[in-house]
Amino acid sequence: MVVISDEAHRSQYGLKAKLKMIKYKKTGQVIGSKYVFGFAKHMRDALPKASFIGFTGTPIDKEDKDTRGVFGGYVSIYDVQDAVDSGATVPIYCATLVDTLKRVNARTNSRMSTLARSWSHTNIGRKRFGIPDA
Repeated sequence: MVVISDEAHRSQYGLKAKLKMIKYKKTGQVIGSKYVFGFAKHMRDALPKASFIGFTGTPIDKEDKDTRGVFGGYVSIYDVQDAVDSGATVPIYCATLVDTLKRVNARTNSRMSTLARSWSHTNIGRKRFGIPDA
């Protein structure tokens, strides 16, 4: 049996037990504790002979969450540059508007910084201030 998990970085952790405090809802006072496991442990207990394959665009490497630790090494890597090269997506450009906006004085700096953050680096802001596309 093969178990395939899409977005594996979201749910496939928790092989080790964690101690969870049980609190009384009204006061927040700790009234007990219990050990809990994540979904990965439950899946492996339920299907002990299964092989697991995880798809993710965001592999995680932390002490309590480690994509390769749970699934093993990479079978294949298809990154953004591969997607651009194959024509599946257009190139992605990121430019920091705050660094490219012309600053006239301190008051204008503040206003432009606020606008740049609110426009999240879109071409709307670039066109508004006459900044050429990256």
